Amino acid sequence: MTKFPEASRNNVEYYISTQSLLSHSSNSMTEDKLFPLRVDNLDETTTRDDVFSMFRRFGHISRVFVALDAKTQKCRGTAFVSFRYKEDADVAQQAMDRSKHGYLVLSVRHA
Repeated sequence: MTKFPEASRNNVEYYISTQSLLSHSSNSMTEDKLFPLRVDNLDETTTRDDVFSMFRRFGHISRVFVALDAKTQKCRGTAFVSFRYKEDADVAQQAMDRSKHGYLVLSVRHA
């Protein structure tokens, strides 16, 4: 798994498998179909690694995005987790929706 540095404009860090970086069709790069989940009601101390750790047990994660406040660089309460397979995203959504993370109850929906 490759960890890319934080992008300054969007405060984003992506986790992408080496396999999806190398996937191509007819000698040109193509974007794999991803199945994103929106995770709401996260604590301000939540990091990308926290979100990745919460969801990795459900399957192959292609990307994690955590919205950060521009001034404080703390979590704004929302993250997106993109799975490679729809079935994994479905299981993760059902298992994690209304689950507790710290003292908060998460809302997990298909994005």
